[in-house]
Amino acid sequence: MQPLLSVDLCVSYAGKANVLRNLHFTINSGEILGFAGQSGCGKSTLAFALMRLLSTRTASIQGCVEFRGQDLLRLSERQMRGIRGREIGMALQAAASALNPYLRIETQLKEAWRAHEKSPWSAGRLRAVETLAAMGLVCDSAFLRRYPGQISIGQAQRIVLAMAMMHRPSLLIADEPTSALDLISQVELLKLLKRINRDFGTAILYISHDLPTVASICDRVCILHNGAIAETGTPAELFRKPADGFTQSLINAYQALHTGTGMHTSVLP
Repeated sequence: MQPLLSVDLCVSYAGKANVLRNLHFTINSGEILGFAGQSGCGKSTLAFALMRLLSTRTASIQGCVEFRGQDLLRLSERQMRGIRGREIGMALQAAASALNPYLRIETQLKEAWRAHEKSPWSAGRLRAVETLAAMGLVCDSAFLRRYPGQISIGQAQRIVLAMAMMHRPSLLIADEPTSALDLISQVELLKLLKRINRDFGTAILYISHDLPTVASICDRVCILHNGAIAETGTPAELFRKPADGFTQSLINAYQALHTGTGMHTSVLP
């Protein structure tokens, strides 16, 4: 079976060494693939590179990003706009910043719909309400009239996910989606991502520095270190018996951080 996404990538910034070096991985349809690593290792650069959102004036991208048989790096920007948001959705870590504070929620949903659909908003509104409900939000008219400043961070993250899922993409890139959430909201969001994967059949590229969330949601995990993949495997393989020293150091750092805090380290498989 041909992978949904096949990546062979190098990314560098002007005057700097490669941020991502010979990155090779695949994502199959319906799979959840995790990318874990320390801050600054290139995780977010990967997300923006796959979506062709890095500035060509400061960043150089080489290689191949093959999605459903076509290389995204060879497409024109107009062709890429037909894929970005429609066939590949993206949810950023700063959900509150991703929403325009001056526009009502319904207006932002409408803009997300009209960016890729010619059908009227009456049809889009039905899809938006359906998607918001699937994200666990009460989507009555009063809620849709609110501004981002009138909702919680957890609600903002769910709205960002709803906007990413309105067009039922086959791939969702989730970049640190739990980073700004409290523990209970994190658990709820992870359940939501699993439900998106199950109910919509959406493959997910889950990017995070948080090992327990990666272990709990992903089918396979890539450990990213200094812009290269140090190790790939299932959560059980990586976190029970890591083959690479850096993976072990990540586990040791997590355990050292939470020893004596009352938090359980047994969340790792």
